[in-house]
Amino acid sequence: MNRINSQLWELYNKRPNDKALAKDEKAQPKKDMPVELPPEEAALEEAKVVRPTFDFLFNELQPSIAVLFHGAPFHTNRWGMRGKDYEMKPPPGTCRIALIGSSPELGSGVSDDQVWATILENQLNRENDRKKVAQYEILNFSVGGYAALQRLRAFETKALSFDPDIVRGSSSRSNHIDSSACSVGDKGDRDSLRLLEAGDTPGRDRRRNESHRG
Repeated sequence: MNRINSQLWELYNKRPNDKALAKDEKAQPKKDMPVELPPEEAALEEAKVVRPTFDFLFNELQPSIAVLFHGAPFHTNRWGMRGKDYEMKPPPGTCRIALIGSSPELGSGVSDDQVWATILENQLNRENDRKKVAQYEILNFSVGGYAALQRLRAFETKALSFDPDIVRGSSSRSNHIDSSACSVGDKGDRDSLRLLEAGDTPGRDRRRNESHRG
């Protein structure tokens, strides 16, 4: 990881250390301990969309399910992500984007083909001239109810295993991802991992780093 923007760096500095995480995990409810959940998390649990992890994440999406959630078809792949199935290792020439968010990014209440990550992936591939990138993939690691530190933990423990080129941490400001962020070499080189938050663009990220060097 060569670059980290100021907002994510601040979040890293505030994250619990290993001892705090271990203490938190011990304090997590056991299987026989009832817990009052927020409405969205309760709905996910009631529909059997999530399962407990008994750690800092608290829960995660069930893998390989097909249910109705808030009246809309809801499917997950073998990795427990909403969306189509992906290989853990990106195919050569692929620009892989990891999306980590909460209910809006998960697509709570809309059908699978209306999740904005799916729409964006289809649009990027439809408009792709394939001069630099063979295809785009957007892997959706979002889970309803995840707070900022849970999203950060999901990035560390899950998203990084799938070798993303771009990691997009969600906020409500923008759903924009600049396709010029990816430039994959002939052999699928991944010499940099860009961490982009909503509103950031690769050009602005470069200018910020150049100004710091100057």
